[in-house]
Amino acid sequence: MVVIVYALITMPISIFLFLSRFPERWFLRVIYVFLWSGIYILIEWILYVFERVSYQNGWQIWYSFLFDIVMFSVIALHQYKPFPAYIISIFIIIFLITYFDIPFKFAK
Repeated sequence: MVVIVYALITMPISIFLFLSRFPERWFLRVIYVFLWSGIYILIEWILYVFERVSYQNGWQIWYSFLFDIVMFSVIALHQYKPFPAYIISIFIIIFLITYFDIPFKFAK
């Protein structure tokens, strides 16, 4: 249930807020991405403490923080240059599936 709420409500609203205040200057953009990543990891840590999320396949909370940094960076890139963001996302997905040995089956 937590994942569904997160995917359908929390994520779209937070991404809208993230993009609506995205700064123009590069230095502020870096700080902004780290700020939002920090907010996300704090919320995930709280959910972890109260056993509302769990980790599998070797995933750890610090991987989530790195993922959040990459995610917000790619979302920001997508706002200005969608095609490169899609290409980067494909490589990130392939890397994550491979690195964490995620079972992946093609539909029949």
